[in-house]
Amino acid sequence: TYSKGLTARIASGRRNERAFSSGIKTIGYTEAILALQEARAQGADEAIFLDTSGHVAEATASNLFVMLGGRLRTPPASCGILPGVTRDAVMEIAGLIGLPTDQTPFGTAELMSADEAFFTSSLRGLAPLVEVDGRKIGAGAPGSVTRELMLRYDALVERECGPAR
Repeated sequence: TYSKGLTARIASGRRNERAFSSGIKTIGYTEAILALQEARAQGADEAIFLDTSGHVAEATASNLFVMLGGRLRTPPASCGILPGVTRDAVMEIAGLIGLPTDQTPFGTAELMSADEAFFTSSLRGLAPLVEVDGRKIGAGAPGSVTRELMLRYDALVERECGPAR
C-alpha cells in the first residue's frame, strides 16, 4: 500500500514529445531507469519527467494527476506521455462522481501548488504523491480526493477482475 505517499524529484532529462516513439510503449526503458536512479540517489521514490517545453509529463512508469482549483488535471498526450489504462479508468471514475477533469499542459509551479497529487499505473493502481523536490504537495499526506479515487478504483478492479489474492 501507499498509505504515506511517495516522494519524487524532477528528472534532469526530458520527455521528447516530438519523438517518433512518443506515446508508444516500447522496450526502451533506459531513460526511465536512469531518471529513477537519479531520483533515488537524491532520496526520492520516483522521478517526474517534463517535456521539452517544460510541461509536466509523467513519471518513469506512471501517469500523473493533480488536484488544482477543484479540478482533476492530467497532462495530455501532447506532452509526450504514454496514456495508460489506469489513467483512463481514473478519468472515467472522476466523471461518474462529478469531479471536473481536464487534460491541459501545466508546469512545475502548478504541480508544486496542487492540493493533491497521485500517480497511476497498472502495477501501482493509484499511489499518492506527497512531496516533489523536497516541497510538500498540499498537506504532505494523501488527500481526500486521492483516497476516494483509490477506493473506487480498487472496487472497479475487484468487480472486473475478482478479489486480489
